[in-house]
Amino acid sequence: MISIFIILTVSQCKIESNYEKNIISVIDKLENKSITPIKNTSNKLTQKGDFLIADFELLLALNPQISKNFAFTLDVQKQYSEFILSCYHHGFENSFSLYSNDLKKYLHNNYPFEFYRNELKFDEKISNELLELFYKINIDKLNQIQLYSFLSLLVDFSYHLKKNGFTDLHMAAIDFGLFIIETNSFEIEFIKHRAQLNNQKLKEYFEMFVSEEKMDSLYRINLEYSKRINYQDILFELYQINPIDNGSFGTTISLDSIRNLQIALEKKRFLALDTGFYFMDTQYEKAIDYFKYVISTFGSNCNWMKNYAYDLLGVVYGKLGSLILSNTYFDLSSNITGCDEQNTSIIQFSNIQLQMNYAKSIKAKMSPWEIFKTYERQRAISLGVFKNESDHYNDYYVQSIANTLDAFVDEPVMDKSRILQILNLVSSSKSREIKRKKLIDTRNDEKLNNKRITELKLKFNNFLDIENFEDPEREELFKLLLNEKINTEDFKIVSVPDQYDVSNLSLILNDPSAALLDFLEYEDDLFGCLYYNNKLEVVKFETSKVDSLIRKLNLQIFAKSDYNETLLQMKKIFNSVVDRNVELLKIRSDGVVNNLPLHLIFRVPIQLLDNTSDFTKYETQDLSKSKVSFFSFSNDSTLSGRNKKLVPELKYGYAECISISRMLNSEFKIVSASQLTKDNFLYFQKGDVFHLSTHAFSSEDNRYDNFIVLRKSDLTLDTLYSYEIDEMLNVPKLAVISACESGLGKHVNGKGTYDIGRAFINNGAQAVIKSLWKVNDKSTQVFMNELYSQWLTNISLFEALQNTRSYMQSAEFYHPYYWAGFVLEGNGQLYLN
Repeated sequence: MISIFIILTVSQCKIESNYEKNIISVIDKLENKSITPIKNTSNKLTQKGDFLIADFELLLALNPQISKNFAFTLDVQKQYSEFILSCYHHGFENSFSLYSNDLKKYLHNNYPFEFYRNELKFDEKISNELLELFYKINIDKLNQIQLYSFLSLLVDFSYHLKKNGFTDLHMAAIDFGLFIIETNSFEIEFIKHRAQLNNQKLKEYFEMFVSEEKMDSLYRINLEYSKRINYQDILFELYQINPIDNGSFGTTISLDSIRNLQIALEKKRFLALDTGFYFMDTQYEKAIDYFKYVISTFGSNCNWMKNYAYDLLGVVYGKLGSLILSNTYFDLSSNITGCDEQNTSIIQFSNIQLQMNYAKSIKAKMSPWEIFKTYERQRAISLGVFKNESDHYNDYYVQSIANTLDAFVDEPVMDKSRILQILNLVSSSKSREIKRKKLIDTRNDEKLNNKRITELKLKFNNFLDIENFEDPEREELFKLLLNEKINTEDFKIVSVPDQYDVSNLSLILNDPSAALLDFLEYEDDLFGCLYYNNKLEVVKFETSKVDSLIRKLNLQIFAKSDYNETLLQMKKIFNSVVDRNVELLKIRSDGVVNNLPLHLIFRVPIQLLDNTSDFTKYETQDLSKSKVSFFSFSNDSTLSGRNKKLVPELKYGYAECISISRMLNSEFKIVSASQLTKDNFLYFQKGDVFHLSTHAFSSEDNRYDNFIVLRKSDLTLDTLYSYEIDEMLNVPKLAVISACESGLGKHVNGKGTYDIGRAFINNGAQAVIKSLWKVNDKSTQVFMNELYSQWLTNISLFEALQNTRSYMQSAEFYHPYYWAGFVLEGNGQLYLN
């Protein structure tokens, strides 16, 4: 007879101190098996103000006139009483272990409304069974306790509908609950639920911009309800919807009113913050008063809310134009002395967000360099929050860099030290992942199962394509990642060196007539940092416009149709930013620019630098022509075979390997067809150059889904994913990937494009030659033959590629489709000895 009533009373599992003694009293009686009625058990509230609404719920639940038809078992009551007390002391989530299957079953069979409320709290799932319960419920057959319990479930259910985006159903649930209350005779007992539902409706009104008059009316009603039953929590929720008092819109709740509310101090702090927010854009001095009140309630104690209020003060003083005071409060916010780990992380995170918004809001009042330093400080703080590990951190990092660069648009930088800092900032966003990985690998004693992790990430598209959360491979991935985290715990914050460690900026280019153009893409903006003649300029392009033109140009070239108008548009966009005296343009691409044959666009020669290594260390190197290894998908045997082909044989690709091998007099035999296995490719022990003629695939949706096609010994197809190149025994200095789309892949903010060529450079290759689209087999043979012929004339690989493009334009395959897709990334100062 009693267990359900305790459930009803503490259904939120957050017991207010003013009636905790009543709960404990009931539990003591249950444990002593002496259940006696509590005084004041009438089913009407005796006098307004005698009890808080929570006390009234307890008395209502224990009323023997209402509860006489309910059965109970003492063991289950004891279990649930322990669960209730645990919720009070440790919170709902931390009490899950006490919520046993037996207890679930008992509640499900006897008190389904309470069972589903707990399910919503623990699992946050709207089950079909719950929907069916609402569909079939017969309100007329419920007694007062059951009706009260059902309305409690309905209130929680409506919150979850809203949370899951079912706005129309959310409103329907609110109206359904209010209809139930209005058509029953237990008005006073259900004021709490009426007020809760009214609060939800009021929130919807605010979002839908319903007339102020209608909102004011509903607000006044709920204000009266909260005072009538002395229910301070509803009043608190009401003030959080809009910080107003006495039901009059435009009149804010005063600090004195907040101090006098009979609610927990933490809620008063929240209310003061909300009200301060209300004034932040209109009445700065009032906002300051509310934020200082919050700070005053903590004394010397460390708490995230206190530091957050410091941040808000920093923002407000920034809007007032007092940058000194603004920075003073930001510095106070950054002081986390004596904080525990949880508070420290929350403080740092809020500090980052507020300062970022602050920098945006007062950009006009700050110099570009002040903005630079503000974001620099945020990034330093963020290392302690995100531990420099997740994609989320990288998104934040590149967003911060983009905001920093935005401050320098149309603001040229002439100071050498500042130029170096900006270039380092942009460069570090692209190289930090690979550099950090290498630093960790060199310090980590235990070999982690990185290959299996990446295989599973490929399958689940880095967690984006998981449909079955009980998939055993998903659980395996979770455990592997957890193990990786444990094993790298000491290396969370591994410092990543700056890209440029030279004191003389001219060494970056090694040529006074050369310029550097470093791209960075973030969401709608594509930034270009152009350094030339001791001056840095930041230019900004519209990503969607550039992307649209690139796709159009590539499609026109691929279809061999007229592309001149589109090409002219691209030239106007990019050539306008390059000084006419520049004779060589060194480019580090990013985002949509990775898909663009840049050598068609710019009027000067282009050298494409890689994004993951320090290109200032590029040096002239001699490679041995006799140590060029050739790998061919096809050979005479497969070309003459009559078996049905899943992918076409590459007749000219095999001929390409033969002719170039003879040209160079290579000491290696061509690895082809059934010999082109994964083991033979990965563990080939020699070769300065790997020349690979096969098929390839790159996905623009999944960063791990890019591979080259190999064979098994029985000639069936096999795939070598780019992440497997980590295992190569001998990474060549140059990889020539004569295959389709080997230069395409998924772009990730701040990390560049994940393509096959990138994998070779990440693992130590000096350079790669790759393709931007599906290439023609025959023309590729002509292109590659000419490339090596040029390279043998004692010129650099960069010059050989330039000459080959010129040759192709005057030969049979003059259209850009046949030759423009091949690009060289990395060190072009390689010579064939």
